[in-house]
Amino acid sequence: MVIRVEPYGRDVVIFTNMKTLVEDSAFVFGVDVLEPHSVDENTLGLAFVASVEEDATYCIGFNGDKYREETIWHEALHTTVDVLNYHGVQFTSDNHEPFAYTQGYLVSQIRNKVYGLPEFGYDD
Repeated sequence: MVIRVEPYGRDVVIFTNMKTLVEDSAFVFGVDVLEPHSVDENTLGLAFVASVEEDATYCIGFNGDKYREETIWHEALHTTVDVLNYHGVQFTSDNHEPFAYTQGYLVSQIRNKVYGLPEFGYDD
């Protein structure tokens, strides 16, 4: 599954099976993007950047068979920092909003697309 992050025009690829991600990452990306032993049976989630053909592919992996919201928020923050830093947005004491909105958006999309939960909204 792919989540498009605007206004940055970046795609985040979501993997919902850690075992398959590790076994097939070299095939999926054409190169081995995961460091040896970077994932084991105790790894709940993973965020990484795969450089493919001079471009960055942002990835989040976790086991989708269990809903661990803290893992989703955790990995979404790593990806948020990677995406925004790539576009020159630095996290500073007076610049939290782009990070908060992007992380919330990623979590909302994952909750909806993987688990069928409602997206976050501002209808209240």
